[in-house]
Amino acid sequence: MTSHSQPIPPTELEWLRDKTTLVTGATSGCGLELAKILARYSARLIITARNEERGQSALADIQDALGTDRPAQIDVWQLDMASFDSIREFIQRVSLLETLDFVVLNAGVLSPEFSRSPASWEMHLQVNYLGQCALILSLLPVLQSQSQKRTTAARVLNVTSEAHLWESIPLTSTPAQAISEFNDETALGFYQRYRRSKLLSMMWTHTLATAWKDTDSVVIGTATPGLCQTPIYRQITSSWIADALIRWFLKTSAHGAWDYVRALIVPASEYHDQFFYEGFPADPADSVRSEEYRAWRTDLFQHTVKLLEREISVPQETRAWLAAILESTRDADIK
Repeated sequence: MTSHSQPIPPTELEWLRDKTTLVTGATSGCGLELAKILARYSARLIITARNEERGQSALADIQDALGTDRPAQIDVWQLDMASFDSIREFIQRVSLLETLDFVVLNAGVLSPEFSRSPASWEMHLQVNYLGQCALILSLLPVLQSQSQKRTTAARVLNVTSEAHLWESIPLTSTPAQAISEFNDETALGFYQRYRRSKLLSMMWTHTLATAWKDTDSVVIGTATPGLCQTPIYRQITSSWIADALIRWFLKTSAHGAWDYVRALIVPASEYHDQFFYEGFPADPADSVRSEEYRAWRTDLFQHTVKLLEREISVPQETRAWLAAILESTRDADIK
């Protein structure tokens, strides 16, 4: 029996009840299936969509799955990860919430076409890395400020991909160079751009999580459900043979969604700075945690924050704890 077919005891699922949950990228695939699950338990569920039509279609799918049992308030909020304007507007809206318990950052892109965001970043870099980092950076102080209204720490789950395991960046390449290569159409193939965007996301999130001290308020993890039958893979296949192989060998999006749930319900002490593969703790790529890449990861974190400060508003209180995080990473490098 594979891990994703193992049932979760109903008593453990009760822990999800009456929470407020946010899921980005919830209009299809694992994100949509996760939303269907969480809608049965959450007091309030917020899903995001790039446009109203896709959002309303997802909402209808969720409501159909629930039938007459509709305990959750379900809202659809607009969010386009390719646009920093959209990200800023979204964060402003999130900041008005009274409380938020779970954040699943599931939005992502895999495309064979080379394209740029409105900010002129290559699209994999923008959506899978810079946009995700911008959301996490902006959400942490919001979640921290709500801590007195929750009984447990809020959980941020940054969805990555097992593809990061197959990517490597030489230490001779600086973080600035590794990022700039995305914008060179000839430097990287589309799948390497995808792999690298996910590896950078893993490295940045690990650096943040190891330096984040207020785990009573917020804990941070990363996860991948493994290869699933999702639209992200159908975008890069055009033959009936490939489609048949995907249906035969890849698990369904519903199975992948349950792997997210497994990650969300583990004890907070086992959740923070953990990488979950198919719902269970696993080892990420060596460069994500190795001592050899520690200084490189610190440089990546700092360089990325500088890039993001051009695009998103960073409040003074955020700058204070961000400075502390950067200082702690420097201290760790010295030791």
